[in-house]
Amino acid sequence: MGPPMSRHARAVAPRSVIEALVALVALVTAAGCGGGSGSGPIPFDALGAKVVPAACKQLVACGDLPDEATCEAWLRIQTSEFETLKTDIASGKVIYDPVAAGKCIGLLDMITSCTRTVARPLAEQSTAACNAVFTGTVAPGAACFFSAECANGTCAKTGCSAACCAGACVATPAPIPVGGDCSAPLPNQSCASGSICSIDAVTGVGTCVVPPSAVGAACTNDVGCDPTLYCNADPVTGSGTCQRGAATGATCNPALGSLSCDDLRDTCDITTGRCTPPTPVGMACDPTSPSGCVGYASCDSATSTCLAKLRLGQACSTTTGLSCLAGLTCDPTTLTCTSTDPPGPSCS
Repeated sequence: MGPPMSRHARAVAPRSVIEALVALVALVTAAGCGGGSGSGPIPFDALGAKVVPAACKQLVACGDLPDEATCEAWLRIQTSEFETLKTDIASGKVIYDPVAAGKCIGLLDMITSCTRTVARPLAEQSTAACNAVFTGTVAPGAACFFSAECANGTCAKTGCSAACCAGACVATPAPIPVGGDCSAPLPNQSCASGSICSIDAVTGVGTCVVPPSAVGAACTNDVGCDPTLYCNADPVTGSGTCQRGAATGATCNPALGSLSCDDLRDTCDITTGRCTPPTPVGMACDPTSPSGCVGYASCDSATSTCLAKLRLGQACSTTTGLSCLAGLTCDPTTLTCTSTDPPGPSCS
């Protein structure tokens, strides 16, 4: 894994219950967690009711959505993917593990903040549980609709983006081990978990390496540090030491931007040199830097004020005005914010 993600590089919030599960590792890596140890077994029919509140807790904690009620109205459950998996599980095409689902949801439900220092330990725990929720049985080369159906790989689709476009399962190559050559990886191939591909600036040869994980350890901009830390590197040499991100309001390194702050919502203010939270709705902002507002708002160019993005069902304009929340689009016929992932029947 590479350097920790900034507030502006977090995983895109999932719009379906299946996407929420698939994206769990990315989500908990981008949010602080603590508490509990998991849930009991969850039947598939109860999965949606469990995952939506848990996912919304994290999305609200990290400022992607304004409140849990808005999130729960926005996060789609009865999508074509969900309905297809229900059919696949009944037929045996996909094997569903209710115990792994309980552990996975339990980890989501532990989220309490959006700092990176306490998130990394849970990322390792969540990987095994969430990867075990769905096991596909479709062999490489055979037809599929979604990646969860594939035995070892992803469902590759060419020339279509609709949910029920058929594709073919493509096997995922074995990861490149630490110390292995990653100069020319196969499609969908990556370095082993916990490592990244470091390219030698002189030879151009890539090697899978494990980023340092101790505070004070030597690091470079190329390799970075464990995701709980950041590389406080000299801008000229690109070398430095691994450090913990600064708390909100504390001194940070403006040259590194948000990487030197612990809270993924913060940025390092270039004037004050301190970790600064995003601007809330109703406060003044800089229209030339629209990312300065909280995640569910944008900086209005006419008033230089952070205004909340439009919610599901609210009136919108396809040419002017505020944008809809992420995952929503302004329907040109109804002129209302509509889900880009609407409910749908099982694919067949």
